[in-house]
Amino acid sequence: MAVNLDKTTDYLDVNPSPWKKWGVTWSFWFRTSDLSNYQYLLTDGNGSVGIRYVSIHPTLDRLQATRRWTTYQNARPTLVLSENVWYHGAVTWNTQDEHHAWVNGGYKDSNTTSAGVMNLNSAIFGLGSYEAGGGDCDGDLAEIAIYDGILTEDEIKSLAAGHCPLSVRPDLLSGYYPLGGLLVPKASLLDRWGSSTLTSHGTPDAQDHPGGIIYPSGPRRVLVPSPTAGGAIAGSSSITLGATGSIGAKGALAGSASFSFAPTAAIGGRGALGGVAAVGFSTVASVQALGTLAGAASLGFTPAGVL
Repeated sequence: MAVNLDKTTDYLDVNPSPWKKWGVTWSFWFRTSDLSNYQYLLTDGNGSVGIRYVSIHPTLDRLQATRRWTTYQNARPTLVLSENVWYHGAVTWNTQDEHHAWVNGGYKDSNTTSAGVMNLNSAIFGLGSYEAGGGDCDGDLAEIAIYDGILTEDEIKSLAAGHCPLSVRPDLLSGYYPLGGLLVPKASLLDRWGSSTLTSHGTPDAQDHPGGIIYPSGPRRVLVPSPTAGGAIAGSSSITLGATGSIGAKGALAGSASFSFAPTAAIGGRGALGGVAAVGFSTVASVQALGTLAGAASLGFTPAGVL
């Protein structure tokens, strides 16, 4: 499901914004039900000291990315939008004096004119709002991703083709809000990559997610509760393993295979994971499982070296 905002009091935000810098990329899916009104989709900043935002222009029926302080500097991809159709949008905020915008991986427009020296220190990151407040979007938003870097055009085209942000430059990914889809059971406001959960205002509700999103089936970062000291996964957690080899009937991982996760806490002497943590290793031989990985069972293994 996507999140629906009804242009009355509905909006979402992170206050203060975690992304108070230049050299970032925004990726998002949007659908509007009313092209006759000016609508703000994503904003980051403060109108009194400088703000950057993505909106829909009501007379041009086009997406518009804007840097605004002493002047308004716009980039407007050339595709004319239609109501009730899902589109992918992307913006690279390169510097205070440069940004670029795309719709569906193409129709690029750029702006390299200064809007004045902008101050992002008091920025609020909002969905469906212009600064603090709301009621500025009449439509649906999904798959919001913020990258701590400038994506290439090929990477933006990959996102527009439906690839989940977890599969496209995850090394640069800084925040990711699916707002539904296969990764969350409903229009969750959780940040699936970082820790900046959205706050809901008004009564946003759930709508159908954009179709055809391609979620990763291989290794990826997964946040899970802390396992017990014996290695069992607690709660309703799950782990996805990606391997280029095969997993034998008794648990052996043969061939040239690997599966990995990014650790975020220390590993204790008996294999315990503290806090929100993960284990990573690669093998080109085999890993003989000492236990089983089924349901809520535990997975034991004998490392080749010291853990």
